[in-house]
Amino acid sequence: MGRCFWALLFAAFGLHALFTQRNDESEEISELAGYSVFLTTLSLIFLAEFGDKTQIAVAGLASNMALLPVWVGATTALILVSALGVWVGRALLQNLQTIWLHRVGGAIFLVFAAIAGWRALS
Repeated sequence: MGRCFWALLFAAFGLHALFTQRNDESEEISELAGYSVFLTTLSLIFLAEFGDKTQIAVAGLASNMALLPVWVGATTALILVSALGVWVGRALLQNLQTIWLHRVGGAIFLVFAAIAGWRALS
């Protein structure tokens, strides 16, 4: 039952991304007054990483090893991965139209849906 749910959810996301006709190129993005980009990004990363497997792994390492090297390593890794994501995202958005990103993302979700559906039925 659970695998069928995931297959349907992946298919819904894929179809939604494929058939979205909205063009985000002309949309003006402005910062809301009273909100800084730094605090918004910090909050987003904190919430995204809260309870993540890597956070649990770091907690496990910290319980068995020296705290400072574990903290420095985990913080450096998070900074580098976040910077890489920003860099790749910026490069993609400068070189591709968002409609193509939606189409590729939709196709990937449909592949995930097919795999999940196949595993649910076998």
